[in-house]
Amino acid sequence: MDSASLHKDHFYGLKKQLPKQFSALHRALNAVNSVFVAIRKECEQNNTPVLRRDELPSELNQPLERFVRAAEEFLEDNKGSEWEQELLGLYFEALFYTRIAELYGEVYTTLLYRAGNDVVIKLFCLDPSAFLRESLDKGRAAVFFSATLVPLPYYREVLGGEGGKLLLLPSPFPLEKLG
Repeated sequence: MDSASLHKDHFYGLKKQLPKQFSALHRALNAVNSVFVAIRKECEQNNTPVLRRDELPSELNQPLERFVRAAEEFLEDNKGSEWEQELLGLYFEALFYTRIAELYGEVYTTLLYRAGNDVVIKLFCLDPSAFLRESLDKGRAAVFFSATLVPLPYYREVLGGEGGKLLLLPSPFPLEKLG
């Protein structure tokens, strides 16, 4: 919930489908795609599929803002077009990314990596406890449950539940039925 990623393939795929007559959106998609191409080249030059940074990829800020504006204009002017659904999905991905970028700080790292022909930019939240604590403070109680929240004290801390009670219950399913 506190991490976001963008994929080159999503921007490039839409750019290839979209007629050039929609020049503002086409240029915006091209600018974002160029950032991804530069990241792929950086990975190749460093001979690694993954790069890690402790800051936002600032080279993406302006092209992504331009894409968001162009997408808004296109969606307003071209309701019901054959590209509306795909563009709307990409628009929301970009908006979510920009909102996570506003939260970016000490608890984040940036991963830039190649996945086949795709290039991915991921803003990865390493410690969501402060964000979860903020949400938990808005209510009176919360219950977390999962089959994978072990060791309990670790997950209590990571999930922002300092001082919360812990209860480990046995599985209600017979072991002989496992598998």
